[in-house]
Amino acid sequence: SDHKSLKHICPRQGAVFGDKGYSQEESRNEIKRRGCHSAIILKDNMLDKNCDKDRWLTKIRMLP
Repeated sequence: SDHKSLKHICPRQGAVFGDKGYSQEESRNEIKRRGCHSAIILKDNMLDKNCDKDRWLTKIRMLP
């Protein structure tokens, strides 16, 4: 799946935008390890999900 390839393409700085496929703990840990900010949309059942933030991230990711 896509989240397993993150370690090969994750930058060393900045923000990483991604869909729910990257919301696994493994991906979020890799983003932190690289010193990046996670802009991953979280799954609906995750405790730290912020619907307002995810709506904003969706708009940023899906520019017309």
